[in-house]
Amino acid sequence: MKRLFAAFAAMCALLFSLSAPAADLDDPDLDPALRLTAMAIGSDIRADDPRVARTRDWLSRAMKATGETDGKAIGAACMRLSRYLFDVAKLKASPLEVLEAVAMRAPAGKPLQETTQRYFELRAKRKLDHAGAMAALAGS
Repeated sequence: MKRLFAAFAAMCALLFSLSAPAADLDDPDLDPALRLTAMAIGSDIRADDPRVARTRDWLSRAMKATGETDGKAIGAACMRLSRYLFDVAKLKASPLEVLEAVAMRAPAGKPLQETTQRYFELRAKRKLDHAGAMAALAGS
């Protein structure tokens, strides 16, 4: 019985260690592009991965369009909105989808909140998927 319990405990510890990301995604000093991408895909990712480069480009575009100077703040806003969409409307929207909407559809000079609020309305209230919300944002 003791060996069975020990084997079970070892297996649980192994499964827990495999599910935990190696990078501390709560580390405020972690590159926001790397952090966002890793959180969106749910696993570790290398800094030179093309998906991280795309996220970095989107962060740069979002900062330029909104005038926001902190990529970490934009990343945090995208993560909050993706969680809020799930909490309120049970929609699975990744932080990268929110970031893409801000990067590609934010009106120049308008605050970040304006685009994220519009994206929320399109996804949660009008029940559009990401592609539909992107098309609607392009038309407005």
